[in-house]
Amino acid sequence: MISKLGYVPKESRGDHAPEYFDTETVTAADRSKFRTRKRAKKASVVSRILAGVVALVVLGGIGFGIWFLAGSGADDKGNGLTYAALSKPCDKLDPAPMKDITGGSDVKATKDEVEKHAHSTEQFCEASFGKPGEGGSVAVNTQVFKRDAGAKNAYEDALDEAELNAEEATETGGGEQLIETVDGVGTKAYSNTRKAAKGSKTVDYTLVYYQDNAFIETRLSVYNGAASLSEVKGYTKAVAQKYMENWAAA
Repeated sequence: MISKLGYVPKESRGDHAPEYFDTETVTAADRSKFRTRKRAKKASVVSRILAGVVALVVLGGIGFGIWFLAGSGADDKGNGLTYAALSKPCDKLDPAPMKDITGGSDVKATKDEVEKHAHSTEQFCEASFGKPGEGGSVAVNTQVFKRDAGAKNAYEDALDEAELNAEEATETGGGEQLIETVDGVGTKAYSNTRKAAKGSKTVDYTLVYYQDNAFIETRLSVYNGAASLSEVKGYTKAVAQKYMENWAAA
């Protein structure tokens, strides 16, 4: 099974990754409702009614502000932006930081695609290495905006959704997801570690952050006990940083 962040091992397929949040096609009303979902779950009936009234009053202003921050402005590095849209996202993927777990095997791209939107471009680079079920997969999926604020908005939406999904998974007995703040990468970053099924030796780790006008999700899955969680964290961070260096220099 291939998700937007790469191959998901059989034992983990019941625990789906959060759906990718498109900040450019979502309406202002959708955004307003989404950002109040976590609070609304524990709020009283009266609080929910008051929140709805307030949301209706400010909806127009919020919608315009989001559109202006995320959508207007320049559209390439020549106009002051750090990152420009790519035609081949996997060209910027450097597998060198993972050499200890790739074992000299080729890192083969399984997805190298670009989707253009009105105010941003989504870029998908997914690859696999090693024998099926014994190697692993890596994905660096990015979104580049025409203003820096667009990347920040995408990050905040993704974090809200990840926290909500993790909470709901715990409440319903689904696969555990651990959301943690990460330092030393991007402007702000968090990680999502998915707990594998009992007896599984798979490590599934995602690093999410934003920097300037780019929003980045880097996911590394390693099978059959090829690396510990602490090692996978280091590999993922190194891959993400190298990718951004190559992209900024393009």
